[in-house]
Amino acid sequence: MEQSRILAAVHSLGLAASSVTAKVMPLRASVDGSAAPPSLTPRAAQTIRAAASAIVDPDLRALFLELAAVAENPPAK
Repeated sequence: MEQSRILAAVHSLGLAASSVTAKVMPLRASVDGSAAPPSLTPRAAQTIRAAASAIVDPDLRALFLELAAVAENPPAK
């Protein structure tokens, strides 16, 4: 779908990659039953934002930007 554009963004960051793999898993519930998203590093946010800039599909780009924003401003615990 958008793999070539994501790879172009990765290459522009100076990273070598030949494919993109998306791994999705359900959030684990904590002891109190709430599901807390895992923390993302600022570097991850930067990489996600760079990938978003290469995505043409507006819905997919918005999802990448939303994920980057969560990484940049994690919810309070």
